[in-house]
Amino acid sequence: MRGAGRTRSGRTGAAGAEYGRPGGRGSARRQGLPAVPPDRLPGSHGRLRVSAGDRRHPAHDRRRTRRGRNRADRPLHRPDDSVRRRHVAHAGRADDHLRSPEGGVMKEFRYSALTGGGQTISGIREAPSPEHLAADLLEQGLVLLKSKPTLGGIFSGSRRINRKELRDFTQHMATCLGAGVTAVSAIEDFQRQTPGVFGEILADIRNDINSGTQIDEAFARHPQVFSQVYLSLMASGQRSGALDEVFTELVSYLEWSEDLRAQTTQAMIYPAILMVGIFGLFLLMMLFVIPRFKSIFEGIGMDLPTLTVRVMSIGDFMGHWWWLIFGTIGALVFGAKTLFKTDRGALWRDHMLLKLPVVSRFLHKISLSRFSKTFAMIFSSGVDLLRALDLAQEVVGNRVMGLQIARIRRRVAGGETLTAAFADADLFPPLMQRLVSVGEKTGSLDTSLLRASEYLDKEIPRDLKKAFTVFEAVIIAVLGVMVCVAALALLMPIMSIRVKV
Repeated sequence: MRGAGRTRSGRTGAAGAEYGRPGGRGSARRQGLPAVPPDRLPGSHGRLRVSAGDRRHPAHDRRRTRRGRNRADRPLHRPDDSVRRRHVAHAGRADDHLRSPEGGVMKEFRYSALTGGGQTISGIREAPSPEHLAADLLEQGLVLLKSKPTLGGIFSGSRRINRKELRDFTQHMATCLGAGVTAVSAIEDFQRQTPGVFGEILADIRNDINSGTQIDEAFARHPQVFSQVYLSLMASGQRSGALDEVFTELVSYLEWSEDLRAQTTQAMIYPAILMVGIFGLFLLMMLFVIPRFKSIFEGIGMDLPTLTVRVMSIGDFMGHWWWLIFGTIGALVFGAKTLFKTDRGALWRDHMLLKLPVVSRFLHKISLSRFSKTFAMIFSSGVDLLRALDLAQEVVGNRVMGLQIARIRRRVAGGETLTAAFADADLFPPLMQRLVSVGEKTGSLDTSLLRASEYLDKEIPRDLKKAFTVFEAVIIAVLGVMVCVAALALLMPIMSIRVKV
């Protein structure tokens, strides 16, 4: 057995030696196969056999594998500055604790601060949080003493500034700057004689300017008071060094806007009073007069006409379910206001207003006049064409016309002329398109649109008076018929009683 074993072993060894020789007949290289290392030859048990000297502990092999993998995974060079900057940009900032929990929503704070000279000042400023407010004031050399949020973040109506105050302030600035008074002195003079919220805002603007902020940037920190048109004109005047002329134009613009608003309000007062009076008379008859006559007629036991029965049924319903009626009206009004605050609802409302038979005429002209006046004033002050179209779009007061102005802007930005862009805008009448074409060809676009605005300003009062005359007649007719029907329903049984007597 041993000999056989040795013989088998010898044969195996000879065969192995023969296969291992480079020039052997069974050479792996001759067969085109890769040579197999001796420690990778499989045994009968299916495992890899290695010599005793090459055997290692499995844990050692795993440690060697981990070390090799770690060395291979290490970068061959240090990351450059761009990689480091990207990493830092994605990392958390050191001032994350100062961020607003609402995601950076600006709030208004009424604050008191201490200047470098020991003087206490107060004002109103927007900031995401009191910490941000303190940091902003510290950059201007002011130390925050106390601050509290205003009611403007909750009740938006409490932060509105009187239009008369804004107009008077603008007139004051135009007069002072035209006389050579500095802007800071002019603001301080008006702020001293203006109590309340507007005075605090002016104090904040004055402090910003004294701290080195540009005047247009100081005004831009209060967008709830100064519109984008106002701020854009101030920025243009700041660049050109003609702030006095800009404030003079703003005075004219604010007076024009106020006159236009006053004309509309004045024309609506009488129809509104008339409608409330007649509707109140109808409610008085249905809720108080008709129920008393009903008890009288029931006591007599007479047969009532069909009209009287139906009117009394309506009166009974209104008397018992008045809370449901007024609640439904209130819900409809609230729902309409909520709907009109959305983009889709406001677009539908403005589209319907432009379709009304009589009212649409003067509403359309009001929007055209606002566009012409605003665009001409902004464009003449040096603002570029596209920015002037953007600002004019915001003040037209009609979403449908605003969409057409946005379409005109896109076409002009795409390289078309203003004349070609206006040619397909059906809400702009041929006269407006012709004036735009002439103004663009002659280089006097602002003058042409000012003439259009002057023409429309003369047309608006006549159309306004005509529209509300028709509206007044319709109100009188509708409510008058309702009152007459209620009165007739009461008179018919009374007349029948007299006939029987």
